[in-house]
Amino acid sequence: MNLLSSEPIVQDIVMAQKTGFTIIELSIAIALIGILSAIALPDIAVWMASYRLKGAVRMVRSNLYNAKMLSAKKARQCKVIVDTEENTCIIQEGDKSSGSKNWTDIESRSFSDYSGVTAEASANPIFNPRGTVSPTASIYLTDSNGVSIKITISIAGRIKVN
Repeated sequence: MNLLSSEPIVQDIVMAQKTGFTIIELSIAIALIGILSAIALPDIAVWMASYRLKGAVRMVRSNLYNAKMLSAKKARQCKVIVDTEENTCIIQEGDKSSGSKNWTDIESRSFSDYSGVTAEASANPIFNPRGTVSPTASIYLTDSNGVSIKITISIAGRIKVN
């Protein structure tokens, strides 16, 4: 090899022109991404419905625990109302420690953040200052796919998610 030869310079120029991806390689990569996205899209819709249902369950359970704690703290009855018409969950405070006649809204949360979730309750649980509940209740939350989760409130005030 001669030092004055131009062969190495020509090879460097040819190698510089061969780097990168061809249009065919890019087209194949984009096609594969499209196919994988089409396969995954239905699973995302199911996952989102499940995610919204779990969020709604956490919200209702949180309201139940808040009502239980407020009742003990203020020594008054607290009631949780699941309003199916307004699609809300409301905490109300009674005027007495038992046998309350007048109820005041303390907190109201909407199910609007959890689209596709519906709620219905067998009764509106009333928490007493000692932690007991009357009447016992079950709250059913259902997502747009028909999957349902049940929240049960026992007479002892235990809140259980099934």
